[in-house]
Amino acid sequence: MEEYFSPTQISKLFSVSPITVRRWIKRGDLKAFKLSKDIRVRKKDLNNFLEQRRVKK
Repeated sequence: MEEYFSPTQISKLFSVSPITVRRWIKRGDLKAFKLSKDIRVRKKDLNNFLEQRRVKK
């Protein structure tokens, strides 16, 4: 079963505001979808977002 996160959950994981997470989504940096009235992010999309921002040595 696939795992999903809300912007609030993601903001707590990364110590940023929910507004920052919504901004990432709005800019297209973080892929998300609406489930009824709620915004959700798939775990694989969150991992892709993190991989894109990983610092390369």
